[in-house]
Amino acid sequence: MRLVAAAALVYLLVPGHPLAWLTGVPLGPLSLSCVVLVTLLVFAFWPTPPRAIPPLPGLWEGARGRGLLALALLATLIAAKLTLSWLAPAYGLPGWYYANGRFQGPPERSTAFRGPLATRRDQAIRFGADEFPVYFLNDSQRFNFFGPEAERRRNLPFSIRWQGFLYVPSDDDYSFWLTASGPATLALDGEQIAAVDAEGRDSAGATLPLRAGSHAVEIAYARRPPRSGDLKLEWEVDGRRQALGLPYLLAEPIDREGWQRDRVVGLAGLVVDGVFLASLGSAGIALVVARLWLALRRPDRRWPLVERSSLAAFLLLVFAHASLPQLGRVDKMVLLGGGQDWLTHETLARDILLNGPLMTLGKPLGEGRAFYAQPFYPYALAAMHWLVGEDQFGPTVLQLLGLGLAGVLLYFIAKRLFGTPAAVGTLLVFIGLRAWQLDWVARRLLSEGVYFVVLPAALLCLLRYLDGWRRADLLLAALFLGLSVVTRGPTLLYLPLVAVLVWMIMRREGATKRRALAAVGALLAVSLAIVGLVPLRNLVVAGQPALVASSGGVNLEKLHRPTPKVHLAEASGRWYAPFVRDVPTREVLEFMLQDPLGYAASYVPLAFYTLGYGAAIDESNVVVWPDLVLLNLLYVGTLVCSRRARSARASLLHAFIAVHFLTMVVFAPYDYDNRLVLPMYLPMAVFAGFALSSLAIRLAALRRRPGAVIGAASLGLAAEPAKRAREAHG
Repeated sequence: MRLVAAAALVYLLVPGHPLAWLTGVPLGPLSLSCVVLVTLLVFAFWPTPPRAIPPLPGLWEGARGRGLLALALLATLIAAKLTLSWLAPAYGLPGWYYANGRFQGPPERSTAFRGPLATRRDQAIRFGADEFPVYFLNDSQRFNFFGPEAERRRNLPFSIRWQGFLYVPSDDDYSFWLTASGPATLALDGEQIAAVDAEGRDSAGATLPLRAGSHAVEIAYARRPPRSGDLKLEWEVDGRRQALGLPYLLAEPIDREGWQRDRVVGLAGLVVDGVFLASLGSAGIALVVARLWLALRRPDRRWPLVERSSLAAFLLLVFAHASLPQLGRVDKMVLLGGGQDWLTHETLARDILLNGPLMTLGKPLGEGRAFYAQPFYPYALAAMHWLVGEDQFGPTVLQLLGLGLAGVLLYFIAKRLFGTPAAVGTLLVFIGLRAWQLDWVARRLLSEGVYFVVLPAALLCLLRYLDGWRRADLLLAALFLGLSVVTRGPTLLYLPLVAVLVWMIMRREGATKRRALAAVGALLAVSLAIVGLVPLRNLVVAGQPALVASSGGVNLEKLHRPTPKVHLAEASGRWYAPFVRDVPTREVLEFMLQDPLGYAASYVPLAFYTLGYGAAIDESNVVVWPDLVLLNLLYVGTLVCSRRARSARASLLHAFIAVHFLTMVVFAPYDYDNRLVLPMYLPMAVFAGFALSSLAIRLAALRRRPGAVIGAASLGLAAEPAKRAREAHG
């Protein structure tokens, strides 16, 4: 099944015919939906391989042979798809885009089209105000206007020149209509046939005889601020007026024979994609039927069979909720706000895709800038853009789907610590937390969109390793811990606690010193190898091996402003001066040394704010998040009342909560509302789910048997004494 799923994913990723449904990377909405469906089918049905299912006539007989047949079919489809892509003409009209209204300077570059000359190839000349693919305007290096200059960002000019070929299917008279807001021209075979230059929106038309075959076409357009961009070129073909687009626009000329041949090739591309989609649908239906059949025949395996299917259905609903309402925003331009983190992250992601992983922003090596913000998120965002395109639809959908995945990871964490009822309760708590707190964060280009996933993944892999001592789990835990550190720098403080806890738990469970030391060493080595890439890059690009992002000093000072008792001039002569070059950090250090009581007092509002109550910056606007306050109360109550909540394995979660809380108190937790404090509440949801599920089970048991002590379901108040009493009586 794994090989079949991998082959299906390869089919979706490789290039296909431009006129087919599944054209490869970057993935459109249909291709992305298929990738999600394949992944969820593997997730849902991998725990039950075909050999574990009794023979079902016509469906599972000869499962191995069917698997080989599926692999052969997919290999044939992949080869056919690649061949049809190679045979296809160069569809799309090449366009050269400029970040000015005068067609001057070098043309801009696209991350989705890597052609050697043009910015991109456009499929149709039909653009409204937010439909021009001018994604290069999201550049904090050139267009980061905010504050009093924010209006400039909404009026950025641009110009575009398209030059390619229009294929005319037959000899006839053809009518053209050019509609634009601002200056636009249309030329065929080197002769201008229509032009518009209006303050508002205007149209111009022309009718001329054309012979069948390829004709050189050239279109020029410039936006005239403050007017919104608007351009549409239509023509009458096949008896109807339609936008000039595929399959008639090409980058290279094509003769009649080539045109007729590609009608067959394009149809074959649709057939190949249709066979793949039909096979995928049939496989999904067959797996569901087999799972239901086995659940009916094997009651003892019913819940294990249903569990992953239900979680996969949950993720499918998350994907549908994330994507379906936003389908109208596919290929639409979103001009990100100036001075915002999401504009910076988008700029860095584009630089990675266009210029390589060093993220130099055009500077020579050694003269660039050390990482200002947390480094990993721009790389993750670049990967998302590579996979799903330049617009904001794909990354937003992937981050929302990742948020749903975080809930599933928390489910399995709770299941390992406290059992299935607690896992179900945790998922329900997470759904509420997602709706009230996490959803708005995942819809923005912020590092939490990745941190919400890699952190629970690291915790789950750690628990899996401690349960089975499997090397793969240890390496995955180290990988995710390293990614967590480079996503949120303060997580580095969590690493030594993890090492100590893993050592203690392994030794307590009978591991030799050598084995425990090897596990801790491998965990730290892999994690720190990933973290070590940060100073290495900074050394190469900026000439200084800075380990942490330079924004840390700014956040450190943001809500720890020195009091009047502090004389900052003394900082230059301090012992630490040669080692701490960051000015905000030095000011905070002086605050600590000269006025320790005042510095300690600055922690109080931050502590309350982290716990869901407070004003943080604007003391006149006190904010209370009841859901976060409730989670804190459930967490503390569970920790006090339940021994299971205080177990050695649970301490991995407690250690992260403690580290995160302390870093939020030291560093300002106020940045885009309360988004910085939210990762702390993911492991808290595990304990809240345990508390609520235990309470529900206990109330249900008391309702059936008043006065009974339900040790297995309680929060630990009577569980251990009852167990010891049973053991004493044999």
